Amino acid sequence: MNACVSLWRVSDGAFQGRVPGAERALAFGTNQDTLLTLGTAGELARWSIPLTNARPLRQIRLDVKDVFSHCVLRRRGAFATGDEKGGIALWDMDSGAALGSWSTRPARIISMAISPDEQTLATANEGDKEANLWDLASHRLKRTLQGHSLSVYSVTFSPDGLLLATASVDDTCGLWNPSTGQRVATLGGHKGGTYSVAFSPDGKTLAVGCNEGELKLWNVHTRRDMLTLNAELHALFSTCFAPDGRAMATVSFNHRTQRCSLKLWQAPDLPQTEANPP
Repeated sequence: MNACVSLWRVSDGAFQGRVPGAERALAFGTNQDTLLTLGTAGELARWSIPLTNARPLRQIRLDVKDVFSHCVLRRRGAFATGDEKGGIALWDMDSGAALGSWSTRPARIISMAISPDEQTLATANEGDKEANLWDLASHRLKRTLQGHSLSVYSVTFSPDGLLLATASVDDTCGLWNPSTGQRVATLGGHKGGTYSVAFSPDGKTLAVGCNEGELKLWNVHTRRDMLTLNAELHALFSTCFAPDGRAMATVSFNHRTQRCSLKLWQAPDLPQTEANPP
């Protein structure tokens, strides 16, 4: 199947258009009237929303290939890519200019996340039991987060930057202090391993996608499992909240058919207590 990026309306799930040849949706414009995408051959393109035709407003060819992960640095007007061979590169969102690059372990970077202050980049390489934190200015390794017994598949920072969450196929999700590298909590009870993690915009809830299709929602403060949704029959490889926190999206992958499925959810109202963590 040819690569494309599809747009869907969150309120009712209505299909809003498709960008052919685009491999990754990088970011929406400030007023949600444009979309920045990355193509399979490194084409950085900006599109007008709604998608009225198949021609981008602007397109630039980047010297990048085999991109496997990315994250956006909005305050800097830049984005980072992680490739198949463990390379990290920074790019200007408007000009496409290369802003720097460095190499990690020679294995694909399967997840990346930027701290809210855009000073630290978190990465996970395929097959690694740890996550790495990089100083964005010097490109040097700041610290390695060790503690999982099997591969880490996803990393994400809390909105205030005080926590980093990791999802691992060892059936646990780790919560870490990114400043010290200390593991502050282990969230267990996930079926078949965890593959995706996402904080709610207010930082109070952590969503964890599991291999057997469950979506668990945790109270970040008390570290308690508040709700489990039987979202899919297959592994949840991607989970995210809408910017207003009112909706969620999950993407599952069916290993048998090699097809993905997108679902949009109304975020449930969850009780939030001020009790101390157990």
